[in-house]
Order: sequence, then structure tokens, then C-alpha cells
Amino acid sequence: MKQYNLFFVVVIILFVLLGTAALLFVKAVKPVIDSMVPSDGPVGTIITIQGHNFTKKDNSIHFFTGGVNTDSIDGNTLTFQIPETVGPCDFAHASSQYTQCMTPSQFVIPGTYYVYITNSNGKSNSITFKVDAPPNQNSVSCTTDHDCQKGETCMVTGPLIANQPVHKVCVAAGQVVPL
Repeated sequence: MKQYNLFFVVVIILFVLLGTAALLFVKAVKPVIDSMVPSDGPVGTIITIQGHNFTKKDNSIHFFTGGVNTDSIDGNTLTFQIPETVGPCDFAHASSQYTQCMTPSQFVIPGTYYVYITNSNGKSNSITFKVDAPPNQNSVSCTTDHDCQKGETCMVTGPLIANQPVHKVCVAAGQVVPL
């Protein structure tokens, strides 16, 4: 009878030790973006991201220099709207009435931007979204000042992203161009 009880004690100890060891090696699985629909559109476009390993709360969608915090109903879907401006302060949590962020936002202008997700599981893969010019924008694309009318200058207006073309437009003197 003693051998029988000793056997069960040894088996229980092994299960406890193996279970504890297994928990030490279990890591949260990073979020993954499988698709984003649509993949292009002007500021204001509503985007749906499909993937997996999103958390129910506090998924940060990173877009250009800022983004938005959002929830996922099913752990596989996130939705957000392409904002007019973004900046690092987008993620500043107002934990108190004294929280301030002094970094200015930047306008979102036509160009290609990386989008990725962070949450308590880690950082996802990146996917690109192309911000199109609004349908009523009358800017003229250019490569040099010679492509512009008299009194205009050819200026870079898009974000500088590696391996992506630079967007330039003709700008009249005194006209403000968000960079």
C-alpha cells in the first residue's frame, strides 16, 4: 500500500513540475495582420484590418507617426478611420488631468504609409496603406521647378519612406504645404 501511495505522490509531483516548467516557456503569440480593406483611399477612409491575436482591448494601430487605440470584438478584426493628422501624442494616455504631450501632430498627406498593430501580445507585421489625394485636390505633380507655373516651386509633400517614391507638387509662394 505504501508503494502505491508513493507512486501517486511521485506522479503528482511530476505533473506539478512539468506544468510549472511549461508555463515558463509559454509566450503570448504576436498579433498578425492578414489583410487590410481597402488598401488605399483618401483621409477619412474607414479601414478594416483582418488578422489574429488581437486583444479585446488596447490594440494600438500605428499609422505614420501616430495612430489610434481600439478594441477588437472577436480578436480577429480591427476598424479605424484614416485621420487628418497624426502624431506621437495619439497614444498619450490621459492618466491624470496633468498629462500633456508637447509634440505637434503632422498632416496626413498623399503617400504610402506603414500600418502595424501593437498590444500586450507584441508587435505585428507591417502592411502598407496608400493615402490618395482627395477627389477635389487640384495640385499638379512635378519633378523640378520647370514643371510648375511661374511663381510656383516644386516641393516634397509626402512622407519619406524607404523604397517608396517621393510625392512632389507645385506650390505657389506663401502657400502652406504640410510635410
